[in-house]
Amino acid sequence: MGASVAVMLSFAALIFVIALANHAVRYPWYRWLLYAGLGMMGVFMIAVGFGTRPYAGSDPIVTALSVGMGVLMWIWLLPQVRRALAPLFTRRFDPDSPVHTLAPALLLLAIWQQVVDISRAGGVTGLVSELEAEGMVTLVALNTLALTAASLVGVGMWMRRGPAEALKRLGLGIPDFEGLLTATVTAFAVLAVEYMALAAWALVDPAGASRQSSDVDALLGAVGSWHEALIVAAGAAIGEEVLYRGALQPIFGLWATSVFFALSHVQYGFGPALLVVFGIALAFGWLRERFNTTAAVIGHFVYDLAVIAASMLAR
Repeated sequence: MGASVAVMLSFAALIFVIALANHAVRYPWYRWLLYAGLGMMGVFMIAVGFGTRPYAGSDPIVTALSVGMGVLMWIWLLPQVRRALAPLFTRRFDPDSPVHTLAPALLLLAIWQQVVDISRAGGVTGLVSELEAEGMVTLVALNTLALTAASLVGVGMWMRRGPAEALKRLGLGIPDFEGLLTATVTAFAVLAVEYMALAAWALVDPAGASRQSSDVDALLGAVGSWHEALIVAAGAAIGEEVLYRGALQPIFGLWATSVFFALSHVQYGFGPALLVVFGIALAFGWLRERFNTTAAVIGHFVYDLAVIAASMLAR
C-alpha cells in the first residue's frame, strides 16, 4: 500500500474515532464502544510483539515496545490510573472525559506505528527512500491536513463548539509585532542551544552523534528544492503546533505535552536527541503560553526552515 493511501485511510479513521469520542461526552454507550476499540488496539500491539513478524519484522526493540505499549494502552484505560495521574496535568484535564482519555491513547498508537514503520523500512534511511518515492511534499501536506483536522474535531468543532470558538480554544489568531519578533528570536535561540548541545554530545559520544547526524541528514536530504523547503517547514509547523500547543497543551500542560512531542519524534532515536527535541518543545510551548499558538507556529516555521536551509546549503 502506498504511503499516501495509508495516510488518507489513517486520516479517515482518525477523524471518525475523535468524532466518536466527542459524541461519547453526551452518549455513554459511545464511550464503551470507544474504549473497547482502544482495548482491542492494545491487544493488537501485544500480538505484534509476540509473533506477528511479517508486520513488525525481527527487531527485538520493536517486539519489546509493542508489548510494552499495548500494556500501557490497557493501563491508561483504567479510570483509577487516569485519576491518579491527573495532578500531572492542568486543572482542565478530566480523567473521566472520553476526549481527554483518547488523546494520549492515539499518541501512544502513533508513536508505536512510527517505530514499526522505521523497523520495517530497515531504518531511517529506508523510510526516507519510501517517503521520496511517494513524494515528500504530498505526504507533508496530507499529514498537515490530518493533524489540523484532528485538532479541530478534537476540540469539538461543529459538535460542542462553533468554528470561531474552536479557533479561540486552539489559540489561533493574528499575532502582534511583539509575538512575531519573540517567536523569530526564540527560534534562533533554540537553534544556537541545539547546536551547542549536539557539539557536546559529539565530544562525549562521537559514534552515537555521528549516527544521529546521518539519520538527520537522510531526513533533510529528502527536501530537494527551496519551494519544497517552504512547504515542509510550514506544514510541520502548522500541523504539529495546532495539535500539540493548540489542542493538547491547555489540557495536559507544558511539561507533559513537551514529553508527548518529544516521543512523537522517535525517528531521531531514543537518546540525547530526544532531550534536545524536548527542549525545543518547551520553547514552543512557552510561546503558546506567552502569546498564542500562532506565535508557536511562526517560531516552529522559522526553526524548521533554518535547519532545512542549512542542510541544503551544505550539500
